[in-house]
Amino acid sequence: MLNVETRGSQSLLNVQALTDPTAYKLKVKRPGSDESREVNVDLLDEWFTKQGYSAKDSEFDLIYVNGGNNLEHLKTPDDTWKVRLIEGDFHRLMFEMEGA
Repeated sequence: MLNVETRGSQSLLNVQALTDPTAYKLKVKRPGSDESREVNVDLLDEWFTKQGYSAKDSEFDLIYVNGGNNLEHLKTPDDTWKVRLIEGDFHRLMFEMEGA
């Protein structure tokens, strides 16, 4: 029933729009008014920053992500951490056989 009741509704996450996570947009209503505007939603840097992670802390050597991201663009020349897609390492660690 959910598919029928919410067809065309922007109340659910539009997964197809996430093919480019840096271009995801939401219509945001201003509090106390009927005015709304379309804004880009920062799905990468904003979360990373809110979690209190900082490239300057040097607390990470490797950051795993599960899709497109902008983290490499946050690196400074002194940073040594790397960003890697999780799927490749997951597959290698789960399915490669030792000595094969």
